[in-house]
Amino acid sequence: QEHWGLSSSARFDEMARCLVEEYVRDGWDDAHLLALFRSPFYAGLHVIWRRRGEAWVRRLMATTRVRWGRPDPGSFDPLAEGALR
Repeated sequence: QEHWGLSSSARFDEMARCLVEEYVRDGWDDAHLLALFRSPFYAGLHVIWRRRGEAWVRRLMATTRVRWGRPDPGSFDPLAEGALR
């Protein structure tokens, strides 16, 4: 079934993109965001994780971070930060 010219699969993916975008732009790190996807108590995110899989969710988070210029605040590269010079 199509709605506004999009298949149900495309609408599902767009919903996922919008949800991830909100969390990324709000400053969530990947570890905490992925924990929400894995939790059945967050039904909207969990159904995305179950239908598309963790690898798909991780790729979506990564592409969203690139699109918005928001690196994962939970990642720390000591060499990039100049800590080990």
